[in-house]
Amino acid sequence: MPTHRFPMEQGGSDRLVIKTGNFKFNKAHITLDGQSVLAGVTSEQMKQGVSVSLPDGSHLAIKFVGNAILAQASGLEVLLDGKPLPGSIGTPEHAVLTAKSSGQFLYFLAVLNFVAGLVATYSSSDGLFAASNALPLFASATLLAV
Repeated sequence: MPTHRFPMEQGGSDRLVIKTGNFKFNKAHITLDGQSVLAGVTSEQMKQGVSVSLPDGSHLAIKFVGNAILAQASGLEVLLDGKPLPGSIGTPEHAVLTAKSSGQFLYFLAVLNFVAGLVATYSSSDGLFAASNALPLFASATLLAV
């Protein structure tokens, strides 16, 4: 079972543990400090969001946020009294990680366009890789890289 661990405060130990099903969030089991908080949460409930009051009177809300294009933008949004827990979606650290993966994807596209431009430059083809298409490919590679 995949396990997601979250500290309750910045720099603290991982006190909140969310164990999920193998491929979906079916039968998720949520514990805080080893004590069960919620059990048997389905994937549909996780997509809609579940919330629970903790023994200390604080309010915990958990929601699965999915993004098909950027895998880094998918994950669990875990809010304690409306504020994201460290390591969950919604924290500045997660935003930096998402921006980094998006930048890496843009650089990959830039390299792909550059290689296509090189192929077009040295190709004797009249189709997509014709020499007349090299300049637009190099321009788009430069634009993507910047």
